[in-house]
Amino acid sequence: MNLLAQNIAILRRICPRRFTWRRSGFRLEAIRTRWTDDHRWAYAYRLFDGETLLFAGDQFCTPGLVGQSTGTTARMREFLITQLLGFLSLQPGDTDDEYFADYTPAQLAWVTGIRGQELAVLVSDREENRTRQVVW
Repeated sequence: MNLLAQNIAILRRICPRRFTWRRSGFRLEAIRTRWTDDHRWAYAYRLFDGETLLFAGDQFCTPGLVGQSTGTTARMREFLITQLLGFLSLQPGDTDDEYFADYTPAQLAWVTGIRGQELAVLVSDREENRTRQVVW
């Protein structure tokens, strides 16, 4: 079996159909929606702060290549949560201004406010903990 076929088999086996993350009043929900032409799973997602929907989309995808994985669904779920929260907690100055071009004024105010900063700290802690563990 070639590397691409191995990766496809691994991703199909370990990617969760849906996941939810809750912490400090935040809630992230995601559901696997489709297999992409470049051999990845796409997810639809929603991020809430309390009962307020902040972000929703359907273009978040798994990594393309995972190599010789001994990963599990639980590890992939944790990886996907960290990656998705990382994108959703970006603040001006973290990346190009064009990333925020489609943000509403309310979304931009939220991400630059105290709750956006709190989410960024939670993501940073997750990333730090993840680097201490071998995911793949």
